Amino acid sequence: MAFGAAAALALGSAASFGAPVTVWTQHNDNSRTGQNTQESVLNVSNVNKSTFGKLFSYPVDDQVYAQPLYVPGLTMPVDGKTHNVVFVATVNNSLYAFDADNPAADGGQPLWSVNFTPGSCRPPIKSDIAGWYNDFDNNMGIVGTPVIDTASGTLYVVSRWTDGSVFNQDLHAIDIHTGEERANSPQSIDAEYVAGAVTTGFDARLQNQRPALLLQNGVVYIAWASHGDTSPYHGWIIGYKASDLSQVAVWNSSPTGDMSSIWQSGQGLTTDAAGNIYFMTGNGTFDGTTNFGESVLKLTPSTSGALTFKDFFAPSNWDTLNAWDADLGSAGILGIPGTKLILGGGKEGKLYLLNTDNLGKVNSVDNVVQEFQATSPAAGQTGHIHGTPVYWRNPSGQYIYVWGENDYLRQYQFLNGVDANHGSFNTSAIAHSPFRAPLYNGGMPGGFLSISSNGNAANSGIVWAATPYDDNANQQTVAGVLSAFDASNVSHVLWTSKDFPSRDDIGRFAKFVPPTVTNGKVYVPSWGDGNGGPCQLCVYGLLPTPVGGAGLRVDYYNDSPDSSYPLSDPFSGTPVLTRVDSTVDFNWGANSPTPIVTTDHFSAQWRGRVLAPTTGNYTLYTNTDDGVRLWVGGQLMIDQWNDQGATEYATPVISMVAGQKYDIEMDYFEDVGDAVAQLSWSGPNIAKQIIPQSQLFLPATLKTIGFNAVSGPGGVAVGVGVALTDTASAGGTYVAMSSSDTSAIPPNTLLKIPAGATSAWLAVTPKPVTSDTQITATAYDGYTSKSASFLVTALALKTLTTASVVGGENLSVTATLQGKAPAGGATIPVKSSSPAIAGGSIVIPAGSSSGTVSLTTNVVKTDTAVTLSGTYGGATITTNVTLRASFQSFSFAAPSGYGGVPTSLGIGLYGPAAAGGVTIKLASPGSTLIPAGTTVTIPAGSSGIWYKVTPAPVNTDTVITATATLGALTRQASYTVKAAVLHSITAGATVPGGTPLTVHATLLSPAPTGGVSVSVTSNSLSVTGGSIVIPAGALTAQATFATKPVGADTPVILTGTFNSVTQTANVTVQPAIQNVAFNVPSGKGGVATALGVVLYGPAPTGGVAVKISSPNTGLIPAGATLTIPAGSSSAWYKIIPPVVTTNTIITGTATIGSASKSATYTVTPH
Repeated sequence: MAFGAAAALALGSAASFGAPVTVWTQHNDNSRTGQNTQESVLNVSNVNKSTFGKLFSYPVDDQVYAQPLYVPGLTMPVDGKTHNVVFVATVNNSLYAFDADNPAADGGQPLWSVNFTPGSCRPPIKSDIAGWYNDFDNNMGIVGTPVIDTASGTLYVVSRWTDGSVFNQDLHAIDIHTGEERANSPQSIDAEYVAGAVTTGFDARLQNQRPALLLQNGVVYIAWASHGDTSPYHGWIIGYKASDLSQVAVWNSSPTGDMSSIWQSGQGLTTDAAGNIYFMTGNGTFDGTTNFGESVLKLTPSTSGALTFKDFFAPSNWDTLNAWDADLGSAGILGIPGTKLILGGGKEGKLYLLNTDNLGKVNSVDNVVQEFQATSPAAGQTGHIHGTPVYWRNPSGQYIYVWGENDYLRQYQFLNGVDANHGSFNTSAIAHSPFRAPLYNGGMPGGFLSISSNGNAANSGIVWAATPYDDNANQQTVAGVLSAFDASNVSHVLWTSKDFPSRDDIGRFAKFVPPTVTNGKVYVPSWGDGNGGPCQLCVYGLLPTPVGGAGLRVDYYNDSPDSSYPLSDPFSGTPVLTRVDSTVDFNWGANSPTPIVTTDHFSAQWRGRVLAPTTGNYTLYTNTDDGVRLWVGGQLMIDQWNDQGATEYATPVISMVAGQKYDIEMDYFEDVGDAVAQLSWSGPNIAKQIIPQSQLFLPATLKTIGFNAVSGPGGVAVGVGVALTDTASAGGTYVAMSSSDTSAIPPNTLLKIPAGATSAWLAVTPKPVTSDTQITATAYDGYTSKSASFLVTALALKTLTTASVVGGENLSVTATLQGKAPAGGATIPVKSSSPAIAGGSIVIPAGSSSGTVSLTTNVVKTDTAVTLSGTYGGATITTNVTLRASFQSFSFAAPSGYGGVPTSLGIGLYGPAAAGGVTIKLASPGSTLIPAGTTVTIPAGSSGIWYKVTPAPVNTDTVITATATLGALTRQASYTVKAAVLHSITAGATVPGGTPLTVHATLLSPAPTGGVSVSVTSNSLSVTGGSIVIPAGALTAQATFATKPVGADTPVILTGTFNSVTQTANVTVQPAIQNVAFNVPSGKGGVATALGVVLYGPAPTGGVAVKISSPNTGLIPAGATLTIPAGSSSAWYKIIPPVVTTNTIITGTATIGSASKSATYTVTPH
């Protein structure tokens, strides 16, 4: 089943072109294309600095990780009116419904808001899970983007909360009109998954609900990841029936392994038109059957919603991705409309194009439709993909857009294949943005994208991107930027929020959140402005068309009749008349502006702003009778404060920018006689003329002042915001700030509202108090003052944090207050639920917000859970810590042994290991016994383990050391590696004298580096001694030794010596005859011949006696002998054969000891 608009919009409200489009799920549809193709307001022509910008913003109570959702045309019971509504969720477990178009609706308040944290509880915070990992600033309540069923008007969202010891996650079904819970809501989330003999339970503390929720065929599917890879965790998907929240599906990505989370940087699960679900996993166990780390998965729901595994793909280098924390699943899956193809990629920066009919499984060469490197980061930087690619088709083709970290936004063209199963990308980007994200410094996570267009109409497609501006957003909060690009060619930048930052700046980057674009507006969360301003939802759109000004505010004063001009202290009294003058073009003659103003001796002060119609150089002119002073942009341009007839003065040339308003003030006095006051200008295409009313505006005065919270503890920064009635002038508008608490706002503090902006925030820190105290903040703009109140509450304990240690080690416990400790400091008593940890007190000095104490712990035999509690300011905070069992023993199986011979190291605990087992680090300082980084895990329920090691062979006895480390506790064991010694020498039991003798030498253990030489000696000259060389690593070797002929069996003792150890072998050297032969084969009887005897070598001293005999009677006398002299190896024995009448064969035999040989001779007749 192909991906397409029908599948994508099946659950959304179908809208005609021009009507507001519902954004009911993350990235607009279940194919996660990220496109709104029914945007008829915004286009390439009108999204620019002059016509597009920030319209307003809504403050929210914490950071936003969820994409804002939008439903138009809702009748809201709060006022009975119809509103287009935008929904925003925060990590403080708050959900807001705002009017999407009018910030003044319902008095500027949310249409409704609700917080899902039960009383006396809180959202989980990072230190509950992985305090070292700062990807979340603190709270971790609602993270995954909700989903809306527009047919029933229900929003589904997951919240998380804890009372400090028990952790819970709830699925809520919320009426989008009222914010109230539907029937059976909330539903506490819990599940078990059974795989063979392994049952895995859902952990509400460790499982982080990162991906957006999926609503598919009446079932809400929720997926989970981890925080900071804190194990044990898994990739879970749990499905609940939308109508009654009954659980219908449970699936686990690593039920017999670990990790394999489904995080996708917040993107939801993807579906095709048949309802099959696709997603990617991160690092974790992979076996291709039950555990699927680093994989793309396909699950098929049944009619009831239950999930069945269907197919998978894993890259051939999945193990390398695991080793390098290079998650495949750092982004989500895009279903390409009109095809059966899906696209996804992760931290390696590759994109994989897969056929949903056959994802490809795992092979040595990836079995995919296509794969290519999609990112090309700056040198030395990572090119991870976190933001899932988005899709758009225009008349020139189909495109996907992806923005990897440290890279450009890239645009790739997709080419259809012969059918829905085929297609490919041009792997060279057809265009890329002119700048990278971030601009400088390098870092994560790249860009998060959305598309808006009016169908595929030319010049209507826009790529919207939320990115970090100039720094790494990994584990810190940094400035962000919203950018708009021409989707036909992304090298064309239409607009960024940094083009006119005083008006449009987005503030702090909201990680992982793509913009929501609909009905002519763009909704983007911000994590504050860095100056104490709250987190907020920023709303961008087409700016109102400028209208003509009202003129300038003027105050008229009656001066004393006996005033001496020029006045040294003008405008110090109370004006007799305040009004708005549309222009300054007066020639009163001998009269005055109005009867209440005296005809002589009066002063006037016009104040407001002047708006330049075009950019360029301007000159302003005054024509007065009498004195005049003129300020423009805060600069004194004309100073003619004296009596004079009507005289014109000109300012220096002033550079002005179109669309910006510049402060202007004209001071005037009339002494006696005629009165004239005129203000003119000239500029680009403007001949000198009175400045018209259309270009004169009233001052931007105070509209409101307020704190971003009703109350809070002293010592903790809070924001006080000031709003103006109009945008601030060029150069900014300054407001004087003061407070009843001068430590919060020091005297003479000025708050600058940047040019073009209507508001600004001032970060203030009330001083700590010992009892609740009301303070005020006051703003004064030179015309009016406004005040706001804030209740400074007495400090209370905020957090108590620690980490697990091995029993017997000191335990560090840190207490953090809600603000800075008051004078005298703060003492927090810490109590323990177990004698295993001694209590104590934490002293926080005045002016500090935290302190630490080191508590004494006792050795425990099993892992022991202890609850610590601290109390201060009426708040008691608890934290749980586990004292880990320490070693009972660590030793080798024997105190010594030979090198090259295996032995074992034994590790014993005081009791059975707890769930998850106990992992021990092993090392062998100064030797290669144990490879670096080796760990062993004692399984849960076991109290010990053996680890096999093989010491290297050594030349001399050597003591080596092994260490085992558990937490901060290290134990040591020693082992003497004995040098190799001779085990035996062996040879054959007998050897013929004069023939080679093979002798073997064997060691008890392998020879060390360089090998060894075994010396072999003989107690007899009949065997020559020598040596046997045994190579390094070998146990045995052989050598050949020479023997000498002997006249009788000669016992010989061979002695081998190595490393002061001797071994012997016995061998008998036996007499041996090499050959016996007559000197000729035949001869006549009676004619002498000779029988020759040959030995294997020269006869020894004394010679060798050979017995000569024959079976032929009378041929050789009985007892005949032949002596082979010493040094000779042969001799002859003379024989006279008898006379015969026929040929007769005779035999001669030579015998030495037990060895004998014979020869024959043919006697012929005469």
